[in-house]
Amino acid sequence: METAIQAQELILFGHVGAGKAFANIDVANRVIRSVILAQVGEAKGHGVFVEKSFLETMVKFTDARQSEIKCNFNHNWDDMGKQLGMVKNIKLSGNKVIGDLHLYKAADLSPTNPNMATWLLTQAQENPSVVNCSIKFVPEYYYEYDADKAKVKVDRYQVWNNLYSGGTKKYYVAFKALNSCDLVESGALTETLFSKKTSNTMSLWKKLFGLNEAPAAPSAEVQLAEATTALEEGVVFAQGLQTQLEAANARIVELEKLPGAIHTSGETSIPGASEEFKSAFDEYFAAKQGK
Repeated sequence: METAIQAQELILFGHVGAGKAFANIDVANRVIRSVILAQVGEAKGHGVFVEKSFLETMVKFTDARQSEIKCNFNHNWDDMGKQLGMVKNIKLSGNKVIGDLHLYKAADLSPTNPNMATWLLTQAQENPSVVNCSIKFVPEYYYEYDADKAKVKVDRYQVWNNLYSGGTKKYYVAFKALNSCDLVESGALTETLFSKKTSNTMSLWKKLFGLNEAPAAPSAEVQLAEATTALEEGVVFAQGLQTQLEAANARIVELEKLPGAIHTSGETSIPGASEEFKSAFDEYFAAKQGK
């Protein structure tokens, strides 16, 4: 299961907000500077927190790729025609990762989203609170801290159970790889589109994420993606379990054919089998004996 967990793609949203000064927006050169990709804190609605080590690993990952990462218009199954631009000059700035979003000229010629780059440049000036930055990355693992402040790995099902059952455990996620930084409508990872040098961001932050307001729930798209991944892993696990059971059954049939073969009571142990398989096999063997 570890391989499947590491291979999953996680989507975290960051809320866009900005003040009334738009020095970060260079319309002539189609660049939005100092866009915040991620920051230390809670990924609201996802049940995990991000530490500075996450950001540091993220920057190292982008450094190996000339500090560039693709940016699409929304999250899509197929990005063809939705390629918005590239985020460049990615770096650590305090407790945030920032970069400059360079918009493709071709983005306005998109057959699926015509003029999307021009729309974004205009929208970022008119009302940036309706545009959000969202990173799609592969997690290395999930973890928590024990009483001795030691890092303890957990699986993502523990994270999900804690999230959807209203639990209070604090889990963290470690970074492995970054696939893209897309623009979406709503999010929860960052508090603003631009770095702090843009004015009046805090008032918008308080308005949108005041202490008396409940955090936004994951979007239907995110919940569907998570549920689909969990279902696929469940199917794979069930298929593997069925294969092991069939192999064990075949072995039992072979053993029953041996001269003097008898069944004895007691624990049935299969070397190397998982606990789930052992439990399932014991039930299967008990049922077979009861026939």
